[in-house]
Amino acid sequence: LLLMIRRPPRSTQGVSSAASDVYKRQEQSDMRLIARKGQKEKKGTSYVFTLKMENDDDMWNLYNFLNRGDLIQGKITRKIAMEGVIGAERKTFGVVLKIQEMEYDPESNIIRIKGKNVSESKFIQVGQFQSMEINCSSTVTLIKRYWDEIFEERLKMATDPAAFSDLAVVLMEEGISNLFLVARNVTYLKSKIEHNLPKKKTRAMIHDKYAKAQESFFTKIIAAMLKHINLEMVKSIIIASPGY
Repeated sequence: LLLMIRRPPRSTQGVSSAASDVYKRQEQSDMRLIARKGQKEKKGTSYVFTLKMENDDDMWNLYNFLNRGDLIQGKITRKIAMEGVIGAERKTFGVVLKIQEMEYDPESNIIRIKGKNVSESKFIQVGQFQSMEINCSSTVTLIKRYWDEIFEERLKMATDPAAFSDLAVVLMEEGISNLFLVARNVTYLKSKIEHNLPKKKTRAMIHDKYAKAQESFFTKIIAAMLKHINLEMVKSIIIASPGY
């Protein structure tokens, strides 16, 4: 069986340590929609969304929400010359930028935004150009003047991928298991389980220590499948591993 899927996030690429005596489970949280509202303005209705990034996939999803002309509110850090202070101090403060350029860097998993500041601040003038970096732990507020069914579907897919995933894949090797949900445009790593299995498979260990460790490992996999797989939505489940 040859199955091609997108790589897991960098945070879960490490190989299980042989010295570990307990299983280690890593679960990927989905993008959190903290708040949403519509607000009426002179030029029509604006749609406001506050989003909390939780993982690498959220960065790609957010990048696909963004359009030139959107407003984005977040925090930046820059050097500020303070009156009566020699030199400049680094300050972290909030800004609202009207997006002019945006770039997604897949290597560092960062979105870089350039635009004009439209918010009043004692640290930066209205109309001044500013850049902003968004990473997978950022919270941002996105203000859009155009919203349609495509954006709504993208938002739902980002915040609840299980509702749009019709294929589940469980990839196993000895002591390591990854559970993926496969949607139309993206693959989500939902759970990674690492469990130390004894290396020496003597006849006695097969029926005792190794068998118990293996049973515990499989129990954790089944629990992850029951937790993350929506059986009403998923049409197929692929389980693949070498024989051992």
